[in-house]
Parts: sequence; structure tokens; C-alpha cells
Amino acid sequence: MTPKTVSNLPTTQRFKYEDYAEAKDWQEALQKFINAVNLFVNPVYTILNGNVTYQNLTIPKLYSQLVTGATPTTFNFTNPLLIQPSAVIIGNIYIPPNFNIHPTVVTQVYWHADNTTIFIDDIVGLTVGTKYFIQLVVF
Repeated sequence: MTPKTVSNLPTTQRFKYEDYAEAKDWQEALQKFINAVNLFVNPVYTILNGNVTYQNLTIPKLYSQLVTGATPTTFNFTNPLLIQPSAVIIGNIYIPPNFNIHPTVVTQVYWHADNTTIFIDDIVGLTVGTKYFIQLVVF
């Protein structure tokens, strides 16, 4: 999935002398250079002004919920990231109120997402009718 972005960055990644060879004078070359720099500066300013930082793009977020095992076990929640998630995994799962009682079989989460919501399509390995406290880690 493609990351959600506040703006699109330009394709120009470096400035080369050859890019300005056809300029008739220094003012024309300078204007062309400034236009290219502004293609980069404006999106970066918009991104930073929107509080998008390295930290909030890369730190996993936790989501916790009490669920009852079913066939399938489904629910959804708001995407806590500023980008599309690349993974949703089970961080912890236990049978409340005891933190040390866990499912006796391997559990696996199946999911998909749209722009704003993460949909849990199923969590396999849960016993039907049993209540579980689940912590999901969203990357």
C-alpha cells in the first residue's frame, strides 16, 4: 500500500549544471533553479507543518480490545497511523481477568485496511464463546 502523504514530492532529486545549460543568462538560470527548489520546499513545508515526523511515521501503535471468540472473529478500528499500515500482529492475547492464561493454540490475525480503517477479518485460534483481551500492534 502506498503511504498517505500530505503532498507529492517532485521527481527532481539533484541539481546538475547541464539542467541550466540552455539558459540565456544568469537570471533565467537562477529563475529555473528557484522554481526547481520550490517544487521541493513547498511539499516539505506542508508535510512538516502537518506534524508529520520520522517518529510518528515509524513508531508502532497499540490497539487493545475485548473480543469474544467467533467464527470468524471480526471487528474494525480507526487506523492509528498517519500512513497505511504494513502489518497488524498480535502483541498479546489472554483470557481475562488472568494475565497469565493464554490460548493453547497458535493465534493468527487476518486483516485489511482502507484509508482510515483497519478491518480485522478473523483471528484464528480463538475458542468460540470465550472472551479474550487482545493487544494488536500496528506498523
